[in-house]
Amino acid sequence: SPNGHPSTLASGIVTCGKTYMDVRQALDDLGIDDDYARRIGLSLYKVGMTWPLEREGVRQFAEGLEEILVVEEKRALMENQLKEQLYNWKESVRPKVVGKFDENREWILPSADELTPARIARVIAKRTKTCGHCGRAIEVAESVERGVGPVCAEKF
Repeated sequence: SPNGHPSTLASGIVTCGKTYMDVRQALDDLGIDDDYARRIGLSLYKVGMTWPLEREGVRQFAEGLEEILVVEEKRALMENQLKEQLYNWKESVRPKVVGKFDENREWILPSADELTPARIARVIAKRTKTCGHCGRAIEVAESVERGVGPVCAEKF
């Protein structure tokens, strides 16, 4: 595709700083390496500077995505800027942006709670409905959140 994303790409994750490492750990816990991520249509965008959010890089990343998960600590600084930047896109091509809340206004990555790789893994698994080890995302995510690691036949 013209933007460099594989044609199957459905979702992306936008993050920065320490949270980027937590997201990488979460993906690793779910057995989602770079190759598997490409196959399931998941991409990761590491933001260098959170304010102001760099328009051109974000626009190129967002093109062709159905959904973007913004993972950031504390306030929804990147999430709100991203929503603002994508606001005028036609609905048919504008990705859904979730972060602190999901599309139903339910907390998924609240500001008040610590963002851990396990919490991030659970959100990624639920949103992508996949696991690199076995495909059973929800069970894997719940076991990761309980601190017992991924529980799936393929890896253990």
